[in-house]
Amino acid sequence: MSLKFSTSNESAIRAYIAGDKEAINLILANFQYFIRSRAGLLASLHDKSGIDYFDLELIGQSALITAVRTYRADATPFAPFATVVINNAMSNYIKQQTSLTNSLSRYGISLDTTLYDDNDNFMISDSIAKVVADNDLGIYSPAKIGFFEDLLPVSLTPLEIVIVKGKLAGYTYQELQKMLKLPKRKIDATIVSIKEKWRALLL
Repeated sequence: MSLKFSTSNESAIRAYIAGDKEAINLILANFQYFIRSRAGLLASLHDKSGIDYFDLELIGQSALITAVRTYRADATPFAPFATVVINNAMSNYIKQQTSLTNSLSRYGISLDTTLYDDNDNFMISDSIAKVVADNDLGIYSPAKIGFFEDLLPVSLTPLEIVIVKGKLAGYTYQELQKMLKLPKRKIDATIVSIKEKWRALLL
């Protein structure tokens, strides 16, 4: 079938279903503006999360191809169907990229601050990515890793996740303690637990 007169998405998808595989090129061309504008909008909205425009554009194009291949000519017009598929794919990508696990692997965090203002020698809050040297009597020395891929297999409790999220958001331990309304020893124990789980991965 010739596509010289088939300019709409509905005509093109019918041509594709009828066996004219070149029709997909017309559909891709017709959706380019939508995909690029949507990718630009979402990239600007999530700029602080490091969401890349070109990644979103590629996700949108891949989603459109998926929509073409999975579309069934029923009561639903193709254009709204494809739009939903593209939007869902981009939204799912953003959720994945902005998840706690992905944030840890992309940016890392440091717990290398004093735990309390009134006790600057209490260094149990030293970075998770540090280990105690056997001959340093509790002084923490840097480990050989710089990011938190090593922490990802660890199964954290809900409270431990809250602590990590809080540090990612820039809160101090005192601020977290006040927000969570927990005693100091509970915060201490939670940090110790996170550190011990991380160390267990090194064994």
